[in-house]
Amino acid sequence: MKETDPMIRIATLVLAALMAIPLAGCRTNPATGRSQYNALSREQEIQLGSEAMPSLIQQYGGPVPDAYLQQYISDMGMRMAQHTEGDFPDMPWEFTFLNSPVINAFALPGGKVFITRGL
Repeated sequence: MKETDPMIRIATLVLAALMAIPLAGCRTNPATGRSQYNALSREQEIQLGSEAMPSLIQQYGGPVPDAYLQQYISDMGMRMAQHTEGDFPDMPWEFTFLNSPVINAFALPGGKVFITRGL
């Protein structure tokens, strides 16, 4: 029995470590006050959104070719972003007005927000 004691201890430690990993990603949601799992750090979310943004813009017909309208959408979005909870007002927000007739608005991680011409 003594030969298996170290193996049981090692297996127990490994199991405990594996069970603790999801807890490391738990954070309090500032909107609800509840704990929720988040596998990505803020920096990872921003990087993910930044990397996906160019292909998504291309997929939706590119930006509307009107600098005034792009600035209007960006200004409006930035005013709203300042009223988000927690530390989200400090997110590097970007608002893009897409040249697509599809009725849609959506966001990527990291503060990348899109609104279509169709909307």
